[in-house]
Amino acid sequence: MFLAIQSHFRSKEPRPKIAISHHNADYEWRCRHELYHYLDIKKIGRSWLGTQLLPPSFRKAFGLLKLNDIDVLLDASGFAFGDLHPESRTTDFAALVQKAKRLGQIVILMPQAFGPFNNPRLRDAMKQILDQADLIFARDQDSLGHLQTLSPENNKLHLSPDFTIGLKGTAPKSPPQSEQTVLIVPNARMLDKTPKDQASAYIGTLVRCINLVRAQNAVPSLLIHDAIEDRCLVPKIQEHLQFHIEVIEEPDPLELKNRISRCSLLIGSRFHALVGALSQSIPAIGFGWSHKYERLFEDFDCVDLAMPVHATNEELKETISQLLSPESSRSVGKRLNRSATRQLAQTEVMWDKIEQRIAIN
Repeated sequence: MFLAIQSHFRSKEPRPKIAISHHNADYEWRCRHELYHYLDIKKIGRSWLGTQLLPPSFRKAFGLLKLNDIDVLLDASGFAFGDLHPESRTTDFAALVQKAKRLGQIVILMPQAFGPFNNPRLRDAMKQILDQADLIFARDQDSLGHLQTLSPENNKLHLSPDFTIGLKGTAPKSPPQSEQTVLIVPNARMLDKTPKDQASAYIGTLVRCINLVRAQNAVPSLLIHDAIEDRCLVPKIQEHLQFHIEVIEEPDPLELKNRISRCSLLIGSRFHALVGALSQSIPAIGFGWSHKYERLFEDFDCVDLAMPVHATNEELKETISQLLSPESSRSVGKRLNRSATRQLAQTEVMWDKIEQRIAIN
């Protein structure tokens, strides 16, 4: 998501300086992407005291920013605010927004999923955010509804699709493969964010998909979209297979999108892996843990491909077989392309609203 933001603002003059919290990426990654370093020290202690004592000239020389150095706060959490997440994520962000507004800063929540908000403390914190933020973009109708329940008359609420759709992957480094390849993208959240019956069935469902792909004479590979979270699922899957499956790890998000663009089908549960496939007209089957998955497939006019973890072998076999057939794949691809074109236009409207608010030409 950050790369999509950077890609958009790179063409603007004067080019904005972009900073990211040191909690969100390591030093090498921030330097590689020419980022300033936002010193996001939440607790008062030695680290906090050290940042307070650094003179402005020193911080400027090393690209270090404190909150009062920032003009615009863009939040691109993806899905962090709601009952499915720790309460502290919302209460901490509410406190940050309050500080930012005291400093006269603009606060914008980029398109993301929200809610539900049944926890009273979480509801109060989210209401505070909605009252103080300058623009809030919900990624789907469910999320917008959750926000409107908290703030019915709020004219700062808008609906806009995922803004990474237009992000281009790197150029292919090798010729297209002759065989059909299918990427399987697991997600550890399917084990801790779903009911027990779904969590216990998840690994088995991925194994069933892998075997069904092989039965179609296609080549399955595991794509680890988030190495920190999902690498632990590889041995759980491998132990149920009678063959060794290739495991792909790629830290560069643009190279990941390139790899996805070259597959015949993607089956998985990482939201932005699914976005990467659907937005490039690659058929995908999704197993999700929140409302955002079904709404994503609705946006791409293929809600039937958001499947339940308990789908039968016959249902999986029929869907995989159909999506791997050249004629059906082309038909689905055309439908996805039309949907992506529509959402790109909606994303441009979102950027126009943001630029008008922060007065960038």
